[in-house]
Formats: sequence, C-alpha cells, structure tokens
Amino acid sequence: MTWGNTRQWHRKPKGWDKTRARIALRDGYTCQTCGQLTDKGHCSHIVPQAKGGSDADDNLRWLCEPCNMREAKDEAMRAKGIEPKLSRVERRKRDGDHWNR
Repeated sequence: MTWGNTRQWHRKPKGWDKTRARIALRDGYTCQTCGQLTDKGHCSHIVPQAKGGSDADDNLRWLCEPCNMREAKDEAMRAKGIEPKLSRVERRKRDGDHWNR
C-alpha cells in the first residue's frame, strides 16, 4: 500500500460527488447535528459502512466539519471499546437529565 495523496484504502464510490451534492441540497446545507449552515460540510453515513451501512440516501446526512470530525473520533473510540463522553448538548437531550426541565 502506498501512502501520501493516493489513499487507496479510502476511495469514493462512483458517482459520490453527485450523491454528496444531492444530500447537501436535501438537508439544506445544514448540519444535521448542530444546525450550522455550511457549504463546506461532509456527507456522512448514519450507520457506518463498517457496521453494514449503505450509501443509500436514507443512510446519509450532511454534517459540518467539527461535527464530522467528532463523529469520526467517537467511532474510532468505540472501535477500540471505549465509550466516548457525551457533549453538553447531547447530555441535555437525554431523558431524565436534570437539564431537561
């Protein structure tokens, strides 16, 4: 395997640019996690491909750069058997939390 800019292990599927544009338009260029409006976002899998997720539109969502990076970091931690800490916003969304009044 060669390193550098080739990234053979992470090739985009055929037609990915069109899929990415379609998902961005469908989600109104709005991050589906934090609500930030951005045209420099990422088309992210809801169920990761490593866990059987597909490239179907119903398994894709538009995320801003920070949210996409956090999702990738959390997924890597889960792969190592470590449960990531929830952000303050995510903790407030949980049922039974004292912030949920």
